[in-house]
Parts: sequence; structure tokens; C-alpha cells
Amino acid sequence: MAYDIHGTWESDKKAAGHTNLTDVNKGVENYLQAGVAPNKLVLGTAFYGRSVKMASGGCTHPGCPFIGPGAEGQCVKTAGYLSYTEIQDIISSGAKPVFDQAGSVQHLTWGGDNWVSYDDPQTIKIKVDYARRKGLRGLMAWAIDMDDEQRSMTKALSGH
Repeated sequence: MAYDIHGTWESDKKAAGHTNLTDVNKGVENYLQAGVAPNKLVLGTAFYGRSVKMASGGCTHPGCPFIGPGAEGQCVKTAGYLSYTEIQDIISSGAKPVFDQAGSVQHLTWGGDNWVSYDDPQTIKIKVDYARRKGLRGLMAWAIDMDDEQRSMTKALSGH
């Protein structure tokens, strides 16, 4: 499972990408060093984002403190959890995604103090390439119903 690595449950209450490839790699390396063959590992990807409400609208990058889950979306209606479609709606409303190159994850801020980390087709492709380089068995997605109507995430995951 290469998602839900970070979220509102953490005691340090610092925003971090829930699909951060740096952390994912640590987990994969732990399995490989323990003797698990790479062809026995499947990398799980997320078609949703984890959101938090930042402690201050002036600090909205990874590492900034948060005070709880982010606002719920129009569809999933769960605080702290947004489907890829809901994230696209937020972007359509003017929010600007920020690519975290080190973690190979996107994040954005909306409504002044809501922050979400998520994957998009670009970062999914990076994770597909990572899994291939590591010789992993394959990839899976949670959850396919969180994709957009164009199936952008599914297409990226399948290499199209």
C-alpha cells in the first residue's frame, strides 16, 4: 500500500504527501532487504487525496502544521478525503497544483486554509516507472470509483 502514509491521524500534525514516493521507497526497500522478492510485491496507488485544515493560511506547504481534516468535497462528503474528480473541480475553480518533485506527489491549497496531497496522471506514471525499475509484480489502485469520467488515472496506471 503506497498511500495513506500520512494523514490527520499523525501525532506531529504536519502536512505531508500521503503518497510520497520517498516514503514509499523506504517501505519497498524494507521488504526487499528482508528478503521478499520484488516480483511478490504489488504497489498500491491512490485515486484520491488526503486533505487537512492548515493551522495558518500563511503556511501551506509540506511540513506546515494542521489542525484537523480538510473540508469535505461535493461527492464523497468525507472531511479529509477527496476523490480525484473533486480535486479536479477545485483546480477548475482556480486552485494551483504544486508538484513536489522530491516526493513525486501533487498538493494544492484552496479556500485559504485547506490543503490536499494527491496523485495525478503525471505522478501515477512516475510510480509506474518506479515499480518497473524495482521489478515489482505490478500496481493496483484504490479506489477506481474515485477516478474522473475520462478515466485519466486508470489510463496513466495502465500506461496509456
